[in-house]
Amino acid sequence: MDWKTIYSTFDLKVRQGKFKEVTHELKKLSFINLPRSEANLYADLSRRCGLFFLGLKILTPYVRSQFIDIKPTESELITYSALLIKIGSFDEAISRLQKIPANNVFALQFLAFAYQSQWNFKKAIPLFEEIELSKELSSYQQCVIKVNLASAYLEVNYLKKAKIKLNELINLTRLNKWDLLQLNVLELVTQLYIEQKNYEVAESYIYQTEVLLHMLKLGNENNRYFLLINKNFALLKLKSSDIDLKNNGLKLMTQIRNNAESGNYWELVRECDFHIARFTKDLNLANHLYYGSASSHFIKKITDYFPKSTLLKKYCLEFNAEANVENNLLNLVDGYWNLKSDSLDLNSVPLLLLIILVNDFYRPQSLGAIFSSLYPGEFFNPQTSPKRVFQALHRLRGILKEKKIPLYFDCKNNLISISKKSKIKIVLKKNNSIKDLIIDVETKNSLNLINDLKKQFGLKGFKLEQAVKYLNKSSGTIKKVIHFGIKNLKLVKVGQSRSTKYIFK
Repeated sequence: MDWKTIYSTFDLKVRQGKFKEVTHELKKLSFINLPRSEANLYADLSRRCGLFFLGLKILTPYVRSQFIDIKPTESELITYSALLIKIGSFDEAISRLQKIPANNVFALQFLAFAYQSQWNFKKAIPLFEEIELSKELSSYQQCVIKVNLASAYLEVNYLKKAKIKLNELINLTRLNKWDLLQLNVLELVTQLYIEQKNYEVAESYIYQTEVLLHMLKLGNENNRYFLLINKNFALLKLKSSDIDLKNNGLKLMTQIRNNAESGNYWELVRECDFHIARFTKDLNLANHLYYGSASSHFIKKITDYFPKSTLLKKYCLEFNAEANVENNLLNLVDGYWNLKSDSLDLNSVPLLLLIILVNDFYRPQSLGAIFSSLYPGEFFNPQTSPKRVFQALHRLRGILKEKKIPLYFDCKNNLISISKKSKIKIVLKKNNSIKDLIIDVETKNSLNLINDLKKQFGLKGFKLEQAVKYLNKSSGTIKKVIHFGIKNLKLVKVGQSRSTKYIFK
């Protein structure tokens, strides 16, 4: 098979916007005999076509090799990390990218994108500033970095820096006729002038954006660009002192919110809800946003307008709940269903998965993000990690079925969310961090397992295989428990290789 020729053909089609055609062809290919020299190109092509798991599988033999003599190149690590970012495994991506020498501008670029995806703009901004003028990037790539930098400035309210950068970008995108980038820039400029309360200038940029959109013939009015324009237009009306304009702005913002939800533009839905809650002073919606948003950056935006003292200590999330609340109540604070006698083990993996899924009311959770939260510290394996997540989901469904809890899940395109067909109310509290919650649970579980081993083996200690057999756990799980025990001065390692034993302190 002529892999180089096939790649050249696919690459050209992607540049022409024929993503569906290339995606279809990539799915039909067998990559067993793909030479390593071509692997990174095909993995990156998979990323560009949205086939993130395929790209990871192509590079896994080199990035996660069990053989000492097979080490990943910098380019392979960068592409692999870029794919991890796309599936939501941000911590692993950051960990891998940080191991690449700091003079590699492409590693820094994706490191900045990883921080940006976590809403960690204060870490992303210095990286964007460092690489925006790199001669290793093409002029178009530099412009993309500048757009992301301007967006980050706006998010952290560095308005003067944002204005300087956006003025530069308006000229740059127009001069080079980079129309799609220009659309992004015009939308950001509109946001800037709204923040600066210069509403007349903001409105003029909205009209400029509309003209460019119609000229490019980019879809219908439910297209993301149209929705963003109308969101800004609604925001202008909401900021008006005229009551009628305010009411029209509220109706328009609600309409945009609903259209965004239909188009799966989840962050736009969240943003519209934020503006609606802010201008109507709707405390119920503010609570929904507060409990349904995982990002500390976004939570701060909420609490800037709605102080924590005004928000609920617990929240009840509704899914088509029937009139009799007590017959449909799942309490994830105290761990019970309906009656307190029907308890739930909140420390079990299936229930932790449920807590992860209700941590964000707006965005479905990706397999990578779920795995990273459910098994912190473990790297994502494209062959086995999705199976482990679905095994946990299968066990969760079993528990729900056994207890006759009407809670269901949608699984589509490697995303999992709670189905709107569920008929239930879920009581929640705000966790500071899902990661901290999982670590706390892992700590308790590790301590319990160490105590079980101590009762069984006493002062004589144990070997790894003895612990695996007695506890009926995988060797990987027992190794983590042993590592925890040594780190926390519960165990001491004695001997080497096959004679290694672990003695209790």
